[in-house]
Amino acid sequence: MAAVLVLTVVLVAAAYGVVQYESLRAPSGPTLTIWTYPSFFDSGLHPNRTLATIVGGFENLTGSTVVLEYPTGDLASALLSARPGTLPDVVLGLDEITAGQVEKAGLLFPYTPPNLVSVNATLAGALGPPGEVTPYEFGYLGLDYGRNFNNASGRPFGGGDFFTNLSAQPALASQFIYEDPVAGSIVGEEFLAWQVEFYTHVLHENWTGFWTGLLSHCPSSCPVTAPDWTDAFNAFSSGQGQSLVSYTTDTAYNAYFRYGGAVNSTVAFVGGHAYGWETVYGAGILRSSPRIPLAERFVNWMLSGTVQSLVATNEWEYPANQTALADLPSVYSLALSPSEITPLDPYLPPLQASQEISQWILELVALGV
Repeated sequence: MAAVLVLTVVLVAAAYGVVQYESLRAPSGPTLTIWTYPSFFDSGLHPNRTLATIVGGFENLTGSTVVLEYPTGDLASALLSARPGTLPDVVLGLDEITAGQVEKAGLLFPYTPPNLVSVNATLAGALGPPGEVTPYEFGYLGLDYGRNFNNASGRPFGGGDFFTNLSAQPALASQFIYEDPVAGSIVGEEFLAWQVEFYTHVLHENWTGFWTGLLSHCPSSCPVTAPDWTDAFNAFSSGQGQSLVSYTTDTAYNAYFRYGGAVNSTVAFVGGHAYGWETVYGAGILRSSPRIPLAERFVNWMLSGTVQSLVATNEWEYPANQTALADLPSVYSLALSPSEITPLDPYLPPLQASQEISQWILELVALGV
């Protein structure tokens, strides 16, 4: 089997709509179909080469053919609405918001990969009972902000409670860009969960106060909303705002690609303690798959040293494998260390996340958000 995999993008006409990466060489052996997100390992210097290592490496190892497909919308919705007989063998990218929805629907085949022993026990159970969805990377949401703007504004970001500052100061609110949870953005829903749990369990205040504060500055100083992270990031990059809900590793990303140090990223601090929202991405096997043994090998492959060594500079998340985690690129020293952040996720177990967030969104709509 050829060592090099040539990849191309093909638009597939289907009821759910996907964009697909497909091997150009002749198919060989059983075919494993995987659903994942469009940005899967594509944020490095050589994304096609990276995918060739992950996909081609597994194909060479198993004598199989792997097809990656990218459903429109979030993965949970795509799985739950799929027509009979159209489900993939494996799904990559279920997170702390969506994993519980798929688990409760009974779509997943339980499997505990041997390589899970290389994953911290707390992380291994972050997406539900171990054996349902296997984490392969994690990170933290962060508030990106322009350093010059922060200095000129009295340093409201970095080392303090940015939530309260944003909601209380019109000059900050008008420069704030966030992904809209009401529009269904997963990042927006994660941000909402972070904000609710921070107000409830750290500040011990009514969480709606943050949003009523933001709204009180409208129409002259309304924050900027975006339907998803890509649009929000583009708005930030084009100067439509000076703060953005993104990820704490953005400082490492900017240094790696030599984009300069004009932007920093922070979480919320109270009393010198950092509080954040941990984002976790995992792999699951569909119970309907006719290729369960091959699917199991792929999930275990995702935790292998080969794949995990690529996470930091292609996903810009932290690898789940503790060996790979101990060997991060030097640029990661610029990011706030996960060991310094208290995650608020435990207040929202995966099996409850979707229902709770749906209720919070209804309350946001009632507020006029």
